[in-house]
Amino acid sequence: MRGPFLFTIYLSMYLNALSQTCGTQEYFTISKSIDYPQNLVSRNIPIVLHVLSKDVVAQVSDTTLHQRIIGLNTIFNKDSISLEGNRFQSLISSPQIFFKIDTIRKYLTTKSSFNIGQSLFTEDHPKYSTLGGADAWPTDKYLNIWVCNLDPTSQNPTTILGYAFPPTLANDWDYTSFVSPERQGVVINYRCFLDSQYFNILAHEIGHYLGLKHIWGNSSNSCDNDDGIDDTPLGAM
Repeated sequence: MRGPFLFTIYLSMYLNALSQTCGTQEYFTISKSIDYPQNLVSRNIPIVLHVLSKDVVAQVSDTTLHQRIIGLNTIFNKDSISLEGNRFQSLISSPQIFFKIDTIRKYLTTKSSFNIGQSLFTEDHPKYSTLGGADAWPTDKYLNIWVCNLDPTSQNPTTILGYAFPPTLANDWDYTSFVSPERQGVVINYRCFLDSQYFNILAHEIGHYLGLKHIWGNSSNSCDNDDGIDDTPLGAM
């Protein structure tokens, strides 16, 4: 597995989520489709965006959401890579993956932040309406993306930018990475849609969802774990 997965995406930070009281109210649903530029794409992935916020003013606008998905397609289809003088030019190609928003669903939640420490990765509050989040659409048909506040809380003082869980039995992931179907997808801090220094975080987390590990594999402090990609052999950190 070489060229198709040489993306220009930044390393993400792994973070958190806070709870106060539970409960979510959906105040409107938007189903719209925009014709994005096509680039010889053969795999189309429909996205359902679940946008969670405590008040309407804090919601990310529909225009911004669509702009970020356009940017996501630019990253995944090498349009953001300068090939001139690039020593990897012969290896870089498009993975033939195209993302398109199927539906945007917006919710009012009672939670100020979903950054509640380690329980975020076990209970996954953004993904359950009973915990103040929003229930997933069928994860075997859609890529579910939850956009919410992951700012620091008393439980976790570190800001989380995003995290992802891959589909069951996804290539290059071991059994410890798999979760129940309703939890599969991407959670992203709403700030990643508003602050240009974080625009690539969504692409990074979707890369994980599709099977890409960090170049150092699952090991935090050494090169003794492989990421499964021939382009980055052990010791390539």
